[in-house]
Amino acid sequence: MRPALAGNSGRSFPGVKALDGIDLAIQHGEVHALLGENGAGKSTLVKIMCGIYQPDEGDIFIDGEQRRFNNYRQAIEAGVGIIFQEFSLIPYMSAIDNIFLNREIRNRWGLLDRRAMRRKAEAIFKRLTVAIDLDCPVEQLSVAQQQFVEIAKALSLEARVLVLDEPTATLTPGEAEHLFSVMNDLRLLGVGMVFISHHLDEIFTICDRITVLRDGAYIETLATGDTNVEELVRLMVGRKIENAFPVKQHPVDTATVLLEAEIQREKHGATDRFHLHKGEILGFAGLVGSGRTETVSALIGASRCH
Repeated sequence: MRPALAGNSGRSFPGVKALDGIDLAIQHGEVHALLGENGAGKSTLVKIMCGIYQPDEGDIFIDGEQRRFNNYRQAIEAGVGIIFQEFSLIPYMSAIDNIFLNREIRNRWGLLDRRAMRRKAEAIFKRLTVAIDLDCPVEQLSVAQQQFVEIAKALSLEARVLVLDEPTATLTPGEAEHLFSVMNDLRLLGVGMVFISHHLDEIFTICDRITVLRDGAYIETLATGDTNVEELVRLMVGRKIENAFPVKQHPVDTATVLLEAEIQREKHGATDRFHLHKGEILGFAGLVGSGRTETVSALIGASRCH
């Protein structure tokens, strides 16, 4: 069977060779990880797949047919969908209206056929074994549910290849598990998926194969079952990592406080208090929705605090 997507792509920017002839083939029903450090070329390759960038050299084939995408719409029409980290949904519109935005189903009199759109949306979510309120504004849905609306939108366009760019970055562990269940359903439907994540445990959980990039160059493609974390890290950085967390050379100067903050993000909410000492790296931990981003936004003046 021909790959759902195959290509050999090169792309340069002024003074930089961003991609140097990257070979990639995505099979039907496969979850294929794209792995590499920041700056390895993952984003550039994905943007070429989706028509946002055009390659300087190389070709793209969809089900064996050579294609060249001059824009994102052409890629969508060819069956390539992408779920960006930042969703493209209209917050105040319903799931149904978002799925069929700018390509609404109309009856023979040219009027919107809302029943037909609902039937098609319900059928897609049934295939995904996902239950959401199709009528409420998507801004009222959870992040995971909004992501499923994006996936449903791509499937409504008959996507044969789906690119998921760090889809679990804003999900709770439970939501990520649900997403993987949906991806397994998509696998059974024959959809080829490109999965980008910095979490190696997720890659070993859901992916069939892994392609490693480094400094814009293709390094290797491996079956997930034939490799391990240590080998993947070595391929990504070009050397064996002896100590992922080196021993600290200098102690924190606890006598010198560089930053002291008391932030109340809501009028009657709790106050976040913390100190940052000289030479210290202070981490914020918590689940999605715990307030980490909001606290930092208030700290730098990007949002109001009380």
